Amino acid sequence: MITIERNSTTPIYEQLVKQLRYLIVTGHYDASTGLPSTRALADALDISFHTVRKAYQALQRDGVVRARPGSGYEIANVSPLGTSERIERGATIIEEAITRLVGLGLDESDIGYLFDEQINRLAGGGEHVKVVYLSPSVEISTFAAVACARFLQRPVDAGSLEDVRRHRDADYVIAEFRDLAAVRDAFPRCDSVGVGTHLTAEALDRVSRLLASEAVGLVTQTPECVRYLMERLKFETRFAGQILATTTTDSGADLPGFADSVDLLLYTPSVARKVRRLVKVPSVEISIEVDASSRAHIIDLLPTD
Repeated sequence: MITIERNSTTPIYEQLVKQLRYLIVTGHYDASTGLPSTRALADALDISFHTVRKAYQALQRDGVVRARPGSGYEIANVSPLGTSERIERGATIIEEAITRLVGLGLDESDIGYLFDEQINRLAGGGEHVKVVYLSPSVEISTFAAVACARFLQRPVDAGSLEDVRRHRDADYVIAEFRDLAAVRDAFPRCDSVGVGTHLTAEALDRVSRLLASEAVGLVTQTPECVRYLMERLKFETRFAGQILATTTTDSGADLPGFADSVDLLLYTPSVARKVRRLVKVPSVEISIEVDASSRAHIIDLLPTD
């Protein structure tokens, strides 16, 4: 998983370079899976595709990836650095890491513990466990997977219930309780974990205050996400008014015009940058959150790495 710290003093493209390099070295991306396109990765992280391209170009200069004319970037078969150069680069990275850890208030023993833990993990001291979050919409699964990854402190993949083949190797599957039966049928040998979720409170509050004569607009990236969110909104707010929806994948979508036709605009994190740039009407981001009791339940059930 790639996490962007938007309040960090480190430029976003540099954060991206470091994390992509790590994911490539550790085998998350390899020659068979390839790299996401600049636009796909930009949409997933809600950043500019120019930033992604700048990161890829930096990795290309270092010989980590190479450009394929008309087809994006792929992982390069590079020769390893010499021992002295690897040690020199490694020393710089460790110095930067220690400086940041000290800045967090950690002492020598804390830092030593963290380094030992990470070395043990790289050496195979902890068994790798693949965790995936599944829902009817990959867009929704992505939001939930990011939230789960934060409190689990481990990568969590995202997938759709319509395409479970990509995750047959999962050790644990997380899904809403209503989807557990389908998950257990699809993954009979996998441990499945049910969770309760709710839509973000601010979005629910704003919708619940609207009159039946008013209209809500919903902007998502995919049609599957539209269906999911409309169902949840109606159930959780009992909103009696009209809910209109559009997606950014609809080439004919006129977002400013669509926004002008509703009283409140809701948008998902994956389209936030585009909506904020084009729309000037009252709007609020909508996503899903895992209930506190479910978070504790997942932490108890999943083994530590």
